[in-house]
Amino acid sequence: MERNSGYFLVWRKIWKSPVFKNLKQCAIWIYMISQATHRDKTLNFLDNKVFVKKAELIFPLRKNAEIWGITYSCLLYTSDAADDSL
Repeated sequence: MERNSGYFLVWRKIWKSPVFKNLKQCAIWIYMISQATHRDKTLNFLDNKVFVKKAELIFPLRKNAEIWGITYSCLLYTSDAADDSL
């Protein structure tokens, strides 16, 4: 099975959740969930092998801030909010 195959359930009203300040923050959180591993495994990151447990992900904040078109501090807040909601 490919890394990007499979599915997960998302509550339809998540877009209106008061946890998120805006739709982009919600979309980033959903993206992070979709990129998390579904089992323990070793991944390559910057030419290094990194072991990640089930439900973990490698998510470089500065690079993803650039991809999403937001500041590093905004993305840092988004990832902290995701940690607090667990």
